[in-house]
Amino acid sequence: MSKIKYFDLIDEFCLLTGMVQPRIQPRSITDGGALYIDEVAFSLLHNEQIDEALLFVYADFGALPPGRELQASIALLEANLYLYNGTAPVFAISAETGRAVMAQHGALAALDAQSLSELLLNMAEKATQWRKDYFLDPQTNPFQLS
Repeated sequence: MSKIKYFDLIDEFCLLTGMVQPRIQPRSITDGGALYIDEVAFSLLHNEQIDEALLFVYADFGALPPGRELQASIALLEANLYLYNGTAPVFAISAETGRAVMAQHGALAALDAQSLSELLLNMAEKATQWRKDYFLDPQTNPFQLS
């Protein structure tokens, strides 16, 4: 049943945003294929074996800045602390690509096309900021602790 909800959510999202219907594409959004918003790559995953009630969302923030990898990694860890509440998104470095990733999950039953769109737009906005200054500028860091 939750797989049907997932497919319906993605179909409604595609209709809302004008994206191509996912079930037509060979590596579709519903199979974890990339979808792009403001040049940010996203993967949406639903795996009933992990948790049938959840949708997992991953946003590729980009590569760590050459020569400043440590400072950028610390900024991501500080953002994790700022965001921590048990359900908030988290930052990680992808083991496959070495790129910064924001991961978030949400209850499939609570999501609709509009709320999914808003979530992705918010994550894309954060990724765009990351690509400008890697959250190293205190004036623009959306996750400042102090």
